[in-house]
Amino acid sequence: NLAYLADEEAGLRILDISDLTHPAEVSFFNTPDSAKDVKLAGSYAYIAGGTSGLRVVDISNSANPAEVGFYDTPGKAESLVVLGNYAYIADNESGLRVLDVSNPARPIEVGFYDTPGQALDVVVEGNYAYIADWDGLLIVDISNPMEVADVGFYPMTATKVAVVGNT
Repeated sequence: NLAYLADEEAGLRILDISDLTHPAEVSFFNTPDSAKDVKLAGSYAYIAGGTSGLRVVDISNSANPAEVGFYDTPGKAESLVVLGNYAYIADNESGLRVLDVSNPARPIEVGFYDTPGQALDVVVEGNYAYIADWDGLLIVDISNPMEVADVGFYPMTATKVAVVGNT
C-alpha cells in the first residue's frame, strides 16, 4: 500500500496508496542533492542521488526513513538497478558504476564501465546491462561484476532503455 517516489530536489517521498483516489504522504527523506531514481530491495530504498551518488535508506519504518549508507560516485547518479548484492548505476559522464551493496551501510565500488558519452539509464537482464548513453545503446556483460566487458553498441542518442526478451 506504499509508493516510493524519487522527487528530484524534494528527495524521496513515501505515499500511502491504500485509497487510490486519495494518495497521502506518509513521510519523506531529504537527499543531499536530488533523487533521480529509486529502487527497493528488502527493507531498503536505493536512491540515485545525482551529485550525491548512491543513498541507502532504511524504510522498515515507513513513517521514519533513515539513511544507513551512501557511496559518492564520481559523476551524477541518474538511474540504478539493484540485483542481489550489486547496484548498477548509470553515473552520467562517469559511465556505469558497479557497487557491492551486501552491507547496505558500506557500499563499495567493485567495477565500472566507461561509456563514450553520458550514461543516463540502465536496465539489467540476465548477465547483461543495457545502458542508455547520450552516444548510443551499450550492452555489457556483467556476469563478473568486477570485470564488466563490452558486448555491443548501437549509435544513437539514448536517454532511457527498456528490455523485454530479445527486444
